Amino acid sequence: MAIKTVGIVGAGASGLVSIKSCLEEDLQPICFERSSGVGGLWYTESEKKKDGFNYSFNSLTTNTSKEMMCLSDFPYPEEYPLFPTPRQMEEYYQKYADHFGLMKYVRLNQNVVNIVSIGSGRWKIKSENADNPDDVSETEVDALIVCSGLQSVPYMPDIPGAEEFTGELIHSQYFRRGSDYAGKTVVVLGAAFSGGDISVDCSRYAKMTYISTRRGCWVLRRTFAGKGPWDTHILSQWFNYMPECFQELYMERVIRRAVNHEALGLESDIRLYAGATIMINDSIDNQIYCGKLKVKPGIERLTKTGVVFTDGSRVDNVDALIIATGYNKRFPFIESKEIRDSMEELQLYKFIFNPDVPTLAAIGLFKGLGPQAYAYEMQSRYVVRILTGKLKLPSKDAMRKDIKEVSEINIKDHGHVHAYVLWMPYILDLARRIGVLPSFWSYIFTSPRIAMKLAFGTMYPYMFRIQGPHSWNGAMDALLAGPRKTVMATKTRASKVPYRNFLHTLAQVGLVFGVLFVAVMLGLYFKM
Repeated sequence: MAIKTVGIVGAGASGLVSIKSCLEEDLQPICFERSSGVGGLWYTESEKKKDGFNYSFNSLTTNTSKEMMCLSDFPYPEEYPLFPTPRQMEEYYQKYADHFGLMKYVRLNQNVVNIVSIGSGRWKIKSENADNPDDVSETEVDALIVCSGLQSVPYMPDIPGAEEFTGELIHSQYFRRGSDYAGKTVVVLGAAFSGGDISVDCSRYAKMTYISTRRGCWVLRRTFAGKGPWDTHILSQWFNYMPECFQELYMERVIRRAVNHEALGLESDIRLYAGATIMINDSIDNQIYCGKLKVKPGIERLTKTGVVFTDGSRVDNVDALIIATGYNKRFPFIESKEIRDSMEELQLYKFIFNPDVPTLAAIGLFKGLGPQAYAYEMQSRYVVRILTGKLKLPSKDAMRKDIKEVSEINIKDHGHVHAYVLWMPYILDLARRIGVLPSFWSYIFTSPRIAMKLAFGTMYPYMFRIQGPHSWNGAMDALLAGPRKTVMATKTRASKVPYRNFLHTLAQVGLVFGVLFVAVMLGLYFKM
């Protein structure tokens, strides 16, 4: 049966790119969004939310730079800072939806309560009005894309003594601003992205802040080794050519040079590529050095007014414990337990498809050290090509074999099936399947600058709109402008350093002569 209508759950970044991808392939999307606006995690109007909590807090800054996390045919405004604020992110996604006419396909204030298979690969979606739960509607669709992501149900670990603890005990999803804890003693459990941001924010106002980490973490700065944003440096073709073991050694060396993890008590006992916790933060070391923030091991138990850690130390008179331990993978609206379990246990081909249910796809059920929206767009473009029959999935046995191999690698590296992927290989694999991976050789004579970017440059999202299905005429210009636009928002003062160009040229000439000298000496040596 030909697929015409596609139900989409969620209008965050993954939902919006899925709507657009459907429209590109002449499919009819119907998107259900429980909030009163689009943007998902970046929708900042918390007072308008129907789910009772806010996803972004006031001091939050993106972990990836704007040129790397933009969508492939819609660059960020040039005046935006290199790392945009939540309000700017929300504005960007709203502009994206308006520019491509996506809003008319989004049903706002619609909470999906049940999805059931009705045979022949079709689905019935039951939703209720978020303002009036008695207002229920049902919609039948030919295919389904779940875009609710990994960050919907907070994970609260079972900590002994939690029931008698009299201080404030909340998940990081409910955190708003560090100034709310002025003059208080705060403990933050978890040392990943949110744990680092929240502990630093609290430490600027609190009497004392503690961050608890069981295995330590790797602290990556937003700017990398003086070479600009970390993502434009390591998410590049030249870096991808390196063997994985060399990538890991290089990354660990640069990270350690920037932050003295051992002196700060943050040293991870897990290698970087072996499932270690990664924190992207620019200020945590300063706050620790200034005595505003202290690092503690894991929590053993809570008392009525304090926290006891696994090394026997304790902190008394704790006013608040903020849990930053991530989220559970939950899809309660999927009626079939078998399908629900396959999604929650990540038994999905490419983290997208259940081998037995080809008309159901999940977007965003993975983590990787790279821009997430960029990857969501690649996933959605792959999904709609499958749904229209322009691409074919492998056989069920081949998909199950792939899922098993990925699961075994994850269990080996992480101890359990994990949502982590190596970002660049994953993106390049999807691009090859879709047919949007441009070839260096195609441009070596017609556009050498583009060819060099494709061979050695940063993997900006624009490169996947240069050729193939639904290419964009502005992709080449955007790809070439990427480095300039990266610094445009920060370089607000023109500077003239007369010796810089001379020294730069001198260094290049010296390098060339040095290489030639070594080559000549080696040639003479082997002739002897």
